[in-house]
Amino acid sequence: MRVGLIGCVKTKRATPGPAMDLYLSALFNGRRKAVEASCDSWFILSAKHGLLQPTEIIEPYDLALTSLSRTQQELWSQNVVQSLVASLGDLNGFIFEIHAGSEYRNFGVIDGLQRLGATVINPTVGLTFGEQLRFYRSSVVMLDMPTHLSPSRLGGSLHADVDRFYRSLAELSDAVGGARALSRCTGRMEWPVRGVYFIFEPDEMRADGVTQRVVRVGTHALGASSSTLWGRISQHRGVPGGSTPGGGNHRGSVFRRHVGSAILASGDWPSSIAATWGVGNNATQETKKMEYPLEVAVSQRIGEMSVICLPINDPPSRASLRGIVERGAIGLLSRATRESLDTPSLTWLGRSSDRESIRSSGLWNVNHTDDDYDNTFFDHLDELVNQTVQRH
Repeated sequence: MRVGLIGCVKTKRATPGPAMDLYLSALFNGRRKAVEASCDSWFILSAKHGLLQPTEIIEPYDLALTSLSRTQQELWSQNVVQSLVASLGDLNGFIFEIHAGSEYRNFGVIDGLQRLGATVINPTVGLTFGEQLRFYRSSVVMLDMPTHLSPSRLGGSLHADVDRFYRSLAELSDAVGGARALSRCTGRMEWPVRGVYFIFEPDEMRADGVTQRVVRVGTHALGASSSTLWGRISQHRGVPGGSTPGGGNHRGSVFRRHVGSAILASGDWPSSIAATWGVGNNATQETKKMEYPLEVAVSQRIGEMSVICLPINDPPSRASLRGIVERGAIGLLSRATRESLDTPSLTWLGRSSDRESIRSSGLWNVNHTDDDYDNTFFDHLDELVNQTVQRH
């Protein structure tokens, strides 16, 4: 009998669910597809829980095996081997295929299995992070597609292009340590000086029901501006403290303005706020005070979202790579929504937007949503993601 063991990853869904669907990572997905294709059964190696059945329901957690002492890692390894015996019985003659980092293998798991008569195989031993991703992509690329996008059902290149886009984002996410919750973002974190950001909402999923759907793509300083990527993101996030804690300035963030307009349309808000929201580039203190409750609601909504940034440190220019990637991604994702490939959930707030471009594109974007995408933008995207992977 051949049994797969795959290591967990840092990036996880925000809500409880089956262990096999909790982890959001191109690396984890590659490992999972590999063992589903080659093994009779498989388990997940969790830093917190030890051995997990794929269907076991667990809460999200934040614990890395590397944060444990050597003694703790050895005890963890002993527990994993004991759990395998409890689940499978006599392991003599079993073949275990391990897809996990050295911390999951080298503190007693391999030795323990071999002492019990099992054979242990590690197909990616010695490979770098980037090499592992390429290994899984080349060996299970067709299996890695969601069932509804299997080759026999591909209606055209759009399906393959959207999958390619999300695979690139998954690689980027793995390289940078996962998406960051906007409510927890601070200027003390490490941010690229310039780049493109991709925003996700917790309950907005692709048609596969597993992958989070991008809901906004953006950049900054394409013209003569000295703004930084963090500066732009912090404008969207709002103000955590100061004299207006939890508020923000929607007149300095078109993203906030659109989210606020949708909140206005979907709730019972005073007409006085609706009359001034989004009007002008500035407002009196009296108006800002009146609008403050809605600014707080906007900050809370955006704070629930998460962001991944792609570093692209090129000079401000309409022809910059940042602009190419932003326009290409928006055009691709908008078309995917219009052709019903990845559509917003029925409860997506953007459905209440007063902007048709937001409602029809499934994105909190109004520019470039009617543009067609140029396939060549993938060449730039793939190269930029690869550069980020290599740096990490």
